[in-house]
Amino acid sequence: MKRGAIAIAALLISLSSGQTALAAFHRGDVIVSTEVAGFFDPNGGTPGTGIVRQFAPDGSLVAQLFSQLDGGPSDLKFSPQGVLHGAAGRSILRFAPDGSMLSPLVAPTGDATDLMESLAFTRAGVLFATTQYGTVLKFGSDGSFQGVIAGQSGAPTWADLSIDQCTLYRLRAQIGRLDVCGGALLTPLPAQLGDFGRTLLVLPDGTLLASTDHADMYRVRPDGSIMRHYATHALAFARDLSPNFVWVSLGAQFAKFDLENDVIAREVSSASL
Repeated sequence: MKRGAIAIAALLISLSSGQTALAAFHRGDVIVSTEVAGFFDPNGGTPGTGIVRQFAPDGSLVAQLFSQLDGGPSDLKFSPQGVLHGAAGRSILRFAPDGSMLSPLVAPTGDATDLMESLAFTRAGVLFATTQYGTVLKFGSDGSFQGVIAGQSGAPTWADLSIDQCTLYRLRAQIGRLDVCGGALLTPLPAQLGDFGRTLLVLPDGTLLASTDHADMYRVRPDGSIMRHYATHALAFARDLSPNFVWVSLGAQFAKFDLENDVIAREVSSASL
């Protein structure tokens, strides 16, 4: 399986004087992580060269931010402060708003093969990272490691936070729930997706968009009932600035997807995911 991720720049960073900072990331930019050779296999194998590229909203290439021989980030997310984070191996890469690399975040997971899988930020900047074995790690808004809040579940999980910021949804064979405010493991949602989950997004209205390994996309209500099974086959990686759109990968393309009309609104690049 090829690794890939998409993030949308949602913030412009301003200086205290009120002037807009010289930031590499501009509102609406599309940040894409790809692997251009080799393959990724959680059970063994040789990853290819991971590359993180930045595209303008019109699809033009702005910059190549990062290249690494042992694979690229599996997930990309912006912090509320505009710092780009990438789940990569046993660490979390970080890029400052000007595009320069910062020191990575690293946390012991107790298993050298338990690699970072996905990232979810609270509005206050607290970061939850899930791993390929289902561990959930917590980092403070200052980047400090604050501990393991859920142990290994034995399967990769992709996670996102609920609108109220207290429920961490975790997708694999089903949509699990973890109360990160109270620390309790909640009952999974009853939604049956028919396949192992691949990516998960919480949309602005509180519904969830789950993508499976076979690129089926399901919109799920917070009570676990399935609201819609889309005819379009894709993997949803990032919310757009408009609540009616998300960014998806379509094999060798990435594109903007219209949630209401179940159509690809715009294919942006031939970057391979």
